[in-house]
Amino acid sequence: MSRIEEALKNNVLGTQNLVDLADKYEVERFVMISTDKAVNPTNVMGATKRLAELIIEEKNRNSTTKYMTVRFGNVLGSNGSVIPIFSDLIKEGRNLTVTHPEIT
Repeated sequence: MSRIEEALKNNVLGTQNLVDLADKYEVERFVMISTDKAVNPTNVMGATKRLAELIIEEKNRNSTTKYMTVRFGNVLGSNGSVIPIFSDLIKEGRNLTVTHPEIT
């Protein structure tokens, strides 16, 4: 199975299956964990996570189950995370800096 097929299977079809089951069994709350990579996705993983978020948004409009999504950013070990950079700076005794004025 290719990475694209795996991402579609896990993130999109997996989310749809879980949403269908949550409705079937009248689950009170459903929380999907997503990633900051779903914002303006640049790769398959980010795009499929965004599709999963859209499934959750749509389902929340017409279900008694309360659906929500939580996005995490800078997850340890993920591509593009600042954590390894910060770790190296700390080991070197250097200051941590934020490179964009709008980042908090």
